[in-house]
Amino acid sequence: MCHFKCSNMYKVSCSGSRVRMVCSGGSQASFILKVRPLEKYPVDLYYLVDVSASMHNNIEKLNSVGFALSKKMENISLDFRLGFGSYVDKTVSPYISIHPGRIHNQCSDYNLDCMPPHGYIHVLSLTDNIAEFRNAVNKQKISGNIDTPEGGFDAMLQAAVCQSHIGWRKEAKRLLLVMTDQTSHLALDSKLAGIVIPHDGNCHLKDNVYVKATSMEHPSLGQLSEKLIDNNINVIFAVQGSQFHWYKDLLPLLPGTVARQIESQAANLNDLVVEAY
Repeated sequence: MCHFKCSNMYKVSCSGSRVRMVCSGGSQASFILKVRPLEKYPVDLYYLVDVSASMHNNIEKLNSVGFALSKKMENISLDFRLGFGSYVDKTVSPYISIHPGRIHNQCSDYNLDCMPPHGYIHVLSLTDNIAEFRNAVNKQKISGNIDTPEGGFDAMLQAAVCQSHIGWRKEAKRLLLVMTDQTSHLALDSKLAGIVIPHDGNCHLKDNVYVKATSMEHPSLGQLSEKLIDNNINVIFAVQGSQFHWYKDLLPLLPGTVARQIESQAANLNDLVVEAY
């Protein structure tokens, strides 16, 4: 809706998202522009999940999320897509155990058979096939590491900049849901492993695996913020446990992000996504 007023001769045209106003030389003009969001706006939601062993119960809950969430999102968007990726940490000491007996299974303390640790794996590109999403999550195995912080910011940057891999659409609202129960490593933490090359901010996926995890540092908060903004990514931190406050304190440094606390086994995950949206 457009309302215009010129003090002299004027010509106004208002069509769709474009407004053109021509006034006579030296005259002044004022206008009121009312804007409202489009109904049923396209939504791309990419789940980036910490698959360390302590997240085992939450990952199992994800199996039932896809269909239920798609039903809830029908009130918001008729064009809703889901994607999925997993992360753990940099695959070098002191972040993981390099003992020959544990290098491929870091979860012996949990009596579980884990997949090898990894920095970030892009599992499923954005799709409207909910059955495909559920199948991908159902096949997901947990992994493990040694230290408490994870490599979440490493994975977030890749999910933001690797647009063709993830399948982010230009016309869609882009939501990156980061699901974890621990803090993330920050830039300079990598020096503990002798990694001193700053992150270059580019996409480094090969066969859907992040291949620079052991050779480049974790991104800084400023660098991560820049890449999220440049790629129009809005982040939802879905955090279980006491580390929720760590992420909440970071929100002023990461524009376009929110933090929500998830209950045991992610029971409130669907409501959390809708509320954050």
